[in-house]
Amino acid sequence: MKFIKSFVQKYAKGIIIMTILLTVFFAYQAIGVKINTDMKKMFPDGDPVVETFDKISDRYGGSEYIVLMLKDRDIMDKETLQHIDYLTKKLEGIKGINKVRSITNIEEIRGKGFTIEIGEFIKEIPKTKREIQSLKEDVLTKDRYLGTLVAQDLEAATIISQLSPEANQKKVVSKVQKIRKEAELTEESYLTGSPVLTKAMADNMKNDIIKLFPFVSIMVMLILFDSFHSWRGVVLPIIVVLFSVIWTIGLIAWLGKSLSIVSTVLPVLLVSVGSAYAIHFLTRFYEDQKEGLNKKEAIIESILKVGMAIVMAGITTIAGFSSLGLSDLTIIKDFGLFTAFGVFAALIMSITFLPATLFLLKKPKHLRAAEDRKLLDKLCSNISKLVNRHAILIIIGVIIICLLSLWVVPQIKPETNYITFFQQGSEIRKADTLVNTKFGGSESLEIIVDTKKRNGIENPNFLKKVKSFQTELEEIDLLSNSMSVVDLLEEENQALNQGDEKFERLPGRGIAQYLLLLSSDDDDLLSDFIDFDHQEVRIRVMVASASSQQTKLMIQKVRGLIDDKFGNKSYDITLTGTPVLSNRLTDMIISSQIKSLLSSILLAFIITSILLKSPLKGFACSFPIAVTVLINFGLMGWTSVPLNVATSMIASIAVGVGVDYSIHFYTRYQEEREKGANLKEALEIAIKTIGRANYFNATAVTAGFLVLLFSSFPPLKTFGLLTSITMLVSFLGAMVVLPSLIIVGAKISDVMSSEDDISLRGR
Repeated sequence: MKFIKSFVQKYAKGIIIMTILLTVFFAYQAIGVKINTDMKKMFPDGDPVVETFDKISDRYGGSEYIVLMLKDRDIMDKETLQHIDYLTKKLEGIKGINKVRSITNIEEIRGKGFTIEIGEFIKEIPKTKREIQSLKEDVLTKDRYLGTLVAQDLEAATIISQLSPEANQKKVVSKVQKIRKEAELTEESYLTGSPVLTKAMADNMKNDIIKLFPFVSIMVMLILFDSFHSWRGVVLPIIVVLFSVIWTIGLIAWLGKSLSIVSTVLPVLLVSVGSAYAIHFLTRFYEDQKEGLNKKEAIIESILKVGMAIVMAGITTIAGFSSLGLSDLTIIKDFGLFTAFGVFAALIMSITFLPATLFLLKKPKHLRAAEDRKLLDKLCSNISKLVNRHAILIIIGVIIICLLSLWVVPQIKPETNYITFFQQGSEIRKADTLVNTKFGGSESLEIIVDTKKRNGIENPNFLKKVKSFQTELEEIDLLSNSMSVVDLLEEENQALNQGDEKFERLPGRGIAQYLLLLSSDDDDLLSDFIDFDHQEVRIRVMVASASSQQTKLMIQKVRGLIDDKFGNKSYDITLTGTPVLSNRLTDMIISSQIKSLLSSILLAFIITSILLKSPLKGFACSFPIAVTVLINFGLMGWTSVPLNVATSMIASIAVGVGVDYSIHFYTRYQEEREKGANLKEALEIAIKTIGRANYFNATAVTAGFLVLLFSSFPPLKTFGLLTSITMLVSFLGAMVVLPSLIIVGAKISDVMSSEDDISLRGR
């Protein structure tokens, strides 16, 4: 720290100028930062599940859909059908939409002598009650439309837009929303589908950042004012954290990265966590001035005495966030690494820019009186008494709490369903519920069966297998309304036999001719379900929105059914779709949690052991953090909080941020011991002095995370609350558990020394 002291003292103005220039540079870069909430962007480049999804999407014109649902007492009346027709035609004109399907443009296969005619099911919107009634009766006989485009109760209808793989989903959704608004519908209307959810999340993210960032800044400023009662005690730490936020957002944009759903937390986190280093520095600075040191001496003393503790705390925090870089999920990896950079920026500015600025400022006229903090002093005194009297009981109690927490950890379930990121009662949730109820869901599961030979799908026995597979597929929970070339062939066979329902089955022969007749359609019905070489079939089945556990079980059953029906080397099977991506995400969250948690705790132990030059001291500082992490998981288990992309980061944040309190406490305790104080005296001084700084630090961080309770995203609200509790537990761990551990360790050491003495005397 002597080098930093000399460097800051010699180049104070240069440090300030360079800091401002870097901030201007990063601020310019930050202007172009983008937001991306696409689920596929959560995965690492080259992920096989995503590559399969994209490959099938490219082959069949897209695998993502926007569903516009209209709901009314009677969806088949003249006015509603006109609205559906108008919307259908408008949506067809949007760039990026590959196909639009609704009851007013869906094709019907009709018999025409020895051939077929493919035309629109509704040639003209019915005008009379008789025509409408006839249409209703006709619709109720059409399995291909009923439950997909029109609800079974005829009270809802959907307009399904297939997005092309290269579409700008955000722009497409915006245009769909505009068309819906301009239509001035008299019916209830709802939008859903993964592109709609993705855009809604991006919009909510913008609102959150605009709303939460100023909020947390004001909260921290109030706490800083309460801590220091001076404008510089407020302004200087805020400048440090604001600059660190600008640097971080600027770096994200400069490297061509985007803000993700968890990035909403980043500014809030940096303001809360980054202020800690400035708080500790200024607390020591004011403390030294009260003891009679002049401004220059107080700055130098603060750098030398508390500077190393700040650096140690910063390094462990950086290590904690960097451990998220081991995550399999790109958004968590990026969040961890960029947050680590932001913490690094706040750390560097706290030990260079902050003291450099203090060197150039005049000494404050008034210093806060010591009696202003009688309540806090009393709290610290009571903690000191509690620790000295009941250290062993405290450690026993902590062990019991840890065991109870471990007991409920298996109850934590992962959750990756995008719909959980929206408030209950929101339009998105209502749309999802209604589409699930009326149409079996807005997402689809795609099964591609490759016969591995040209014209292989023309084998009647193979098509019977597909038919049997579809029948059993719809018996699996969450799945309904399966569709494949088999359904088209059955409809065609019925049409060629004067519409006789007995012939709504697969033709026994001549499959090639049947397919040829279907392919004569200009719109080519077949292109959605088979390839050009007639080698593979695509089976699409609708999936209801459900929990990750239900989705996982469903996919396991589908895989089992695939093995049962096509489980030999004659076929290559591909299973994909948004539910498969979601299931993959669930597995990755679990593995990422384990890797990042273990690595963060291990890194915290190694770093503190090296910096404190003792594995025992490293263990002492790491022990309260391990306790905190266990309590966090215990709370999640007891309260049924799921493990998602947000809550999976709490443990690593707890390690990275929480260990700061222990490091600051232990370094002050060690400093007092080196001055000659006995164990009890050193603990009392450390609790009283560092207790203040840790209290202000914990208050700022806790208040900062509590701001997330005002987020638009329920998982981030939960994340904010749990992280706030975790920060308080970390603070108590450093102030109560750590000194208790030191006392118990000393008692054990004394007992062992006494036994050694007795043993030696016995010899």
